[in-house]
Amino acid sequence: MPENPIRERSPFDLRQPWLISLFLLVCIPLFPDYVTPFLAVGSLLAASRDARQQHRRLRVGTAGKAMLALIAYFAVGLIWADNRAFTAITCLGWIVMLLLYVSVSTVLTEPRRAEALLFMLSAVAGILGALACVQYAAVAFFGKDVTFTMAWYTVDRAIYDLFPFPMTLGSGFNRACATFPNPNMFAQYLVFVIPFTAAYGFSGRRNASKILARVSLLLATAGLLVTFSRGCYLALFAIAVVMCIANIRRLIPILTVLCSVLLLMPDTVYQRLSTLADATDVAILERFELWGVGMQLFTKAPLLGHGAGVACAMDALGQAGYNAPHLHNLFMQILVEGGIVGVFLLLFVVWKFFRTGFELIIHTPKTRMYGAAIIAFCTGFCVCGMFDYPLFTPKTAAMFMIVLGIADGLGFIQLRHPSCTVWQALPFYQPIHDRLEAWVQKKTAPKA
Repeated sequence: MPENPIRERSPFDLRQPWLISLFLLVCIPLFPDYVTPFLAVGSLLAASRDARQQHRRLRVGTAGKAMLALIAYFAVGLIWADNRAFTAITCLGWIVMLLLYVSVSTVLTEPRRAEALLFMLSAVAGILGALACVQYAAVAFFGKDVTFTMAWYTVDRAIYDLFPFPMTLGSGFNRACATFPNPNMFAQYLVFVIPFTAAYGFSGRRNASKILARVSLLLATAGLLVTFSRGCYLALFAIAVVMCIANIRRLIPILTVLCSVLLLMPDTVYQRLSTLADATDVAILERFELWGVGMQLFTKAPLLGHGAGVACAMDALGQAGYNAPHLHNLFMQILVEGGIVGVFLLLFVVWKFFRTGFELIIHTPKTRMYGAAIIAFCTGFCVCGMFDYPLFTPKTAAMFMIVLGIADGLGFIQLRHPSCTVWQALPFYQPIHDRLEAWVQKKTAPKA
């Protein structure tokens, strides 16, 4: 019997569907937000083709099931939502982003595929970090305006002018944001990807790809610092602490990378860091005021919330005189949108992340670094979420889904975690399936 031709291909053959799927999804940060759905659909189509070639189906893991439950809950929230149209659009956006999770969890079937994904993520993070540093240097030396720090500003402006509602572009400050429309969003993306860049760069044998990942880590960290996002500064510090504690044997090279970045940073970064302890800072005081508005909204619908989407919070903030798109706190925002039930489901997703990371840490020395990366991601995500809403835009939500898929994929490969098809993961699938099976058997049974 001839061997499977799929296995005869070189691991660098770009025609392989799994590689196409991963390439499409890692390119998401390079393009504007409105391109994200198209890349997500393309990635899923390639993952589906790979699954058919391998005689498998699209699959979902334990963390994916928890995320699916959260999305299903928000979809049911259409019944009581204050703004049903905005809730429906938000749920549709989450469903599209979930395609990325399904792509990653389906494609990651062996270690080399996970390594390829982490390498590509690291390379893209390094490219964007370098672009941010170039933007900062151009503003510092040549006095460019804010539009230069937004790579897609001209294209975005032309596209958003076609929208039936106004779209605000620009952060109002000369802060680097690479290909993102806002420096905080870019910093949040880097918080998501830096733990896995570090894990890939410092795990296994040192080779060319590992060295490139370490360079990417340097550039990504520098890019985060020149965003001047103070909440992400704290998240980066938390990530560094977790990675150092979990990988004490790698402590020296990790600290060397961090110290190298800090020594090369301009004085403006240290000036920004010093404002973290300034109790009179306007931005810090305003966040407390925004959270107060959020608490008032929460008390009006504490159990189930006002429905998915930022429309309710945005309207309340506008009435209170604040020009803010959300509450600048992930957990407060979810409390308003989904109530206590929504926050519980979100924390359950984070717990699934954390549990997989802990199991990888204690599994074998080879998986220790990846387990630390997952726990560091959870820590950075929660710290960042205390000061901002890192799931606000398509690209940051997409990266969250990709990391979710990486966690479940590593669980499949290294820990033999169970998985199921997408249909089996849907709520009430089993009772509906059993009833249909009984009905089919009844109709097809021979008559006595």
